[in-house]
Amino acid sequence: MRRLLLGSSVLAVVLGSGSLWAQEASDPDTWYRTVYAPLWGNTPAADAEKLLLHYSSTITTHNDDGTVTADERRAWLVEPMAGWTEEGWLRAELLSLETQDINASTASFVAQWKDHYRSGDTEVSCGWYLADLTGGQWIITAYADTQCN
Repeated sequence: MRRLLLGSSVLAVVLGSGSLWAQEASDPDTWYRTVYAPLWGNTPAADAEKLLLHYSSTITTHNDDGTVTADERRAWLVEPMAGWTEEGWLRAELLSLETQDINASTASFVAQWKDHYRSGDTEVSCGWYLADLTGGQWIITAYADTQCN
């Protein structure tokens, strides 16, 4: 009987944590702050494959010159990241985030990041992201550089 009660308790914890994950996944601000941003904060070059899981297979970029491009996610993220790393970039720290829920399955984010370099230098940049809730997971579908406030 004790084993049955213990098994029931474990099952309740597992099921309960599943619903907690679902609540976090449904809240885009929580997802961005606790799931996505930390991947950039430690070893993003080593975590590139994990980062790719948070992007659509094609990323639409709204460029400063008014053009719009669409790139395969690996070409959009991993290849540029290799160049940044070569230039001494180490990681990015989320400084601020403004989240706008557009509807139940779409959200936009304006994020301010602090880039850290091997030299000790830092640089602040901002970006706008659009994400869709797909299969219970937020997926970034579009990006634009933006001016920091």
